[in-house]
Amino acid sequence: MFKAGRPDFVAIQQPMRNVVSFKKTRQTLTGPVDEQTINPNALQLEGVRGCGHYRRRIPWETIPSATWRKHFLGMGRSPGFDRAMWKRCSGVECSRSM
Repeated sequence: MFKAGRPDFVAIQQPMRNVVSFKKTRQTLTGPVDEQTINPNALQLEGVRGCGHYRRRIPWETIPSATWRKHFLGMGRSPGFDRAMWKRCSGVECSRSM
């Protein structure tokens, strides 16, 4: 990514502030067991990406998803849009700005 051209600034989508827990059913020798668990990978990935930009001395910032959606697409969350549509729209906007 960085070899083709050095970006002036990098914006990363901010991870969720609240870590959402969810129920997971695990099968044990005594039968199924319900557990509460979280997925901290999303929180850790943001730090790793930021570290990469910091080491290359590229300024970066995290932006909430509602902010970039409002700026680039002209609307925040919309009830009719699912995840695939948001990804498609953001991909088109990113390729247009390159």
